[in-house]
Amino acid sequence: ANYLPAIEHLVREGFWVVRMGEPTVQPLPPMARVIDYARSPLKSEEFDVLLMAECRFLLGCNSGFSQLAHLFNKRALWTNSIPVEMCPWDDLALWIPKVIISRAEGLALTLPEIIQRGIGQYHRTPQYEAAGLIPQENTPEDILAATRELLAWVRGEPVSDEDRDAQARVNALFPPYYHAYGTRSRICVSFLRAHPGLMLAAEAATPIAHPVG
Repeated sequence: ANYLPAIEHLVREGFWVVRMGEPTVQPLPPMARVIDYARSPLKSEEFDVLLMAECRFLLGCNSGFSQLAHLFNKRALWTNSIPVEMCPWDDLALWIPKVIISRAEGLALTLPEIIQRGIGQYHRTPQYEAAGLIPQENTPEDILAATRELLAWVRGEPVSDEDRDAQARVNALFPPYYHAYGTRSRICVSFLRAHPGLMLAAEAATPIAHPVG
């Protein structure tokens, strides 16, 4: 459901949207120029590959399926990217991470804090649960704003100095033992604007504006 505003925006911009996934996913509401392929009787492994080979770009997350975009040299936007160390590595992808909330502190953790505490290398749900952490899904607003950035990039609009500076500041946080060390991908600057506390020093994290559930 968090992707619906982005889907509607892509349709308004003239695209067809093909929804990928497993047949067990909840059906999408009927929408013009949107194919709910995940629940189609035509779904197959061969079609999965063919659709990726022929698409303009991928709007998804850091699942195994996203590697198909890399194999076919397709541009991609990784949303809900977690763990931080597994953000895209090449220059064909943009990304936005999940916001991680500490139950005990009632805080949204900053990226420096996530990296310094080793949380950026948590790959399994029990690790977050044991540490009292809640990874939060990206909001519809975050995904829509990131999708706008993706479209601007696909259409060849120049990368701003703000984008380059944001990329450099985030990439400088990654230690050499991180998968993300040396990445050429870009974090979406719209996400940093929407979450201004994300790049603060670890001791300067800001309280969240809503209760932790």
